[in-house]
Amino acid sequence: MSIPRLDEKDFTSLRCSASVRKRLRLVTPEHVGALGCYLALLPVWLLFAVYGGYALDRAGLYPGRWFFVLLLGLALIVPLLPLLRVRRHFRRPVLDELAEQLRLDYASHDFELEAFEDAKPMLFGEGATATLTDLLAGKGGGDEWAICHAEIEAAGEAAYSGLLYWLRRKGSNATIVLVPAESAGRVKVPKKVRRVTLAHDPAFESAFAIFANDADYAERLFDDEFRRRLLDHAGHGPVYFYFARNDTFLAAGPPASFESAEEAALRPEPRLRAIFDNVSAALEVARAVRPATERA
Repeated sequence: MSIPRLDEKDFTSLRCSASVRKRLRLVTPEHVGALGCYLALLPVWLLFAVYGGYALDRAGLYPGRWFFVLLLGLALIVPLLPLLRVRRHFRRPVLDELAEQLRLDYASHDFELEAFEDAKPMLFGEGATATLTDLLAGKGGGDEWAICHAEIEAAGEAAYSGLLYWLRRKGSNATIVLVPAESAGRVKVPKKVRRVTLAHDPAFESAFAIFANDADYAERLFDDEFRRRLLDHAGHGPVYFYFARNDTFLAAGPPASFESAEEAALRPEPRLRAIFDNVSAALEVARAVRPATERA
């Protein structure tokens, strides 16, 4: 199916749905209950930490002050778990309901994008690992696409945290990879894929490293409009782009996610609005990428 465009009617429909209205009613009382649980358990865990340190000291097993600090840290964090669960259990029902309204597929976790296994070493280097969550996907009428949140590590460090876009398109013999210029040294591309330059656009050339097995195809793909869009994304964080066979991947923001940490702390109504706006913006990014890949 084509990538949908959201409007105010969609937001009204989402807000008025039974499952979302239930979450809007419950989330504030649940926060109050979770906060009460935290305040009730905090003294218990603090006493446990103090007594644990005292008991170890009396037994001659006290390892040092750092261990007591660790116990106090755990005493402060463990009672927060009910609050964290309340925060997490708002976004997923909202995304699930929105996907149902738009006739999309939604998966919160435990899913795979098989094509990304080929793209991952080219974009992030050999041995890179990815944790994918909150998948929205559409399929039908010869159109197939997906958006999800990705946490990617490369060489033991965080390489990317944000939305990952996948588009299925007509097959091509071209293989094209774009990464931030500072990440050029870690890409793992086939031997026939070589570094290419776009000398007529110094700003783009300084921001990105491009690898391709067909320089002319890469020149057509990165036309004026697409280069401008990628540079706009680069102003908000790292951008990664993969184009090979039937698959296109883009890792870029904004939006950085379907719900940021700051948005998760909002009251229910603004929080619902923020999630909706982020999904709408992500769909807009996906719609903008498709024409560029098809023009080439």
